[in-house]
Amino acid sequence: MVGTNTFVLASVLAVLISVSKVDAAFKCYSCDSVTDSGCSDKFSASSAFESPATCRGCSMVKLYGVVTRACLIQSLGNTCEESGENAACYCESELCNGSNTLAISTATLIYASLARKREIVRERERQRARERERERVREMEGGREEGREGSNTLD
Repeated sequence: MVGTNTFVLASVLAVLISVSKVDAAFKCYSCDSVTDSGCSDKFSASSAFESPATCRGCSMVKLYGVVTRACLIQSLGNTCEESGENAACYCESELCNGSNTLAISTATLIYASLARKREIVRERERQRARERERERVREMEGGREEGREGSNTLD
């Protein structure tokens, strides 16, 4: 029960942290490597690349060698998907699109690990319930056999 309460508390905390970030506007780097080589893989952060503080999310997309960093009017979460040399990364904090592979927020990591732990605990509980049911069935079958043996004997 203590584990469940801890999970619920941590989940609520993670959601509150995530919601508070989504509501706040922040800056992102905004550039592309076609028009400015400083925006490429070897990114050199500069205030010239900073957008106004009106972003709800940031992105860094690398497609066929071209890197684009942008401010988003809507958050797409904290995620990064890569396929070979191409990548599309999204984040939700001040100037978070400065690296080539964006870090997932701490709140997201905590929530994901707690959710995984909860799923493992649930699976173990299901396995135990199945084992108890099998044992109950075996006991019932054993009782039936004893009853049959007793009725077959002559006095």
